Amino acid sequence: MWLTGKPHGHGEMRWPDKRVYMGEFKQGEHHGHGVMVFPPNSPDNADRYEGEWSHGKISGFGKMKYMHGDTYTGHWRDNTRHGHGVMSYGAMSSSAASVYIGEWSADRKNGYGTMDDVIRGEKYMGMWDNDIRQGAGVIVTLDGVYTQGTFVQGKLTGHGLLLCDDNTIFEGEFSGHCQLSGKGQFWLTDGSRSPSKEGEESCDVHHYVSAVEELQQMSTKLSPMEKLACLKTTFEKINQDVERFWRGEEKLVSLDDLFPVFHFVVIRARIPHLGSEIHFIDDMVDAHVHVGEQGHMFTTLKACFFQIQNEKG
Repeated sequence: MWLTGKPHGHGEMRWPDKRVYMGEFKQGEHHGHGVMVFPPNSPDNADRYEGEWSHGKISGFGKMKYMHGDTYTGHWRDNTRHGHGVMSYGAMSSSAASVYIGEWSADRKNGYGTMDDVIRGEKYMGMWDNDIRQGAGVIVTLDGVYTQGTFVQGKLTGHGLLLCDDNTIFEGEFSGHCQLSGKGQFWLTDGSRSPSKEGEESCDVHHYVSAVEELQQMSTKLSPMEKLACLKTTFEKINQDVERFWRGEEKLVSLDDLFPVFHFVVIRARIPHLGSEIHFIDDMVDAHVHVGEQGHMFTTLKACFFQIQNEKG
């Protein structure tokens, strides 16, 4: 339909660049419900939009499908995501799909929202500012690790709480992506605290961060011997940190004494498919590797994994 020489009412319009609009017009502008099919290689990767329009702009409720598989379903204002909406990243049938549900402002996450991040294996629930985690928030991982605190520029910073699936608890200072930093306390499943001198109310958990980071490298190593070398370095870093902590006084000296701390390091490292890593080493190394100090370290790792699995069950 036309009115005073302009499209008005329901109709269809096509452009030379292969854009197609089907829906309502008002005085020559897209207005009301309509569908826009975008041309290939659209600047914003838009593929197809269906929903509300106002005076030629996407405004109101609608669904946008993007060329790389992302979809947004929610509210819009002036061609930008604005208000409450759901953004699915990647094809939902693929293993790469992640979902954000929450508030938007000018095409960016702002306000309260939840992000199921399949790549990281975690769910964030909390505040956002300009597409960045900012303010109070909670992270829950697939391994059952719960972290709560304040996020600054996307990083957990300052005082926070960490609860592992075996009820190990850390309360204290954080810095970076859930990295322990500064003073704090952690309690093991039997209620005992990390090593501390008599009369001290807290211990410096920062000492164990280097061991956690070293153990996390295990999954990046290709050969079983490289993985075992990474495990050995982890124990060395734990021992160095313990020696520095005691400053020449009484200290833990055997692997058995280090077991509670190593157990904590294993939990904090959150190694993907740790059971598969252990089976790989077991199947690929010679029998002589299972004896001596290196063998004892590997046996300790298996004992930690066995205990974690039992506690999950």
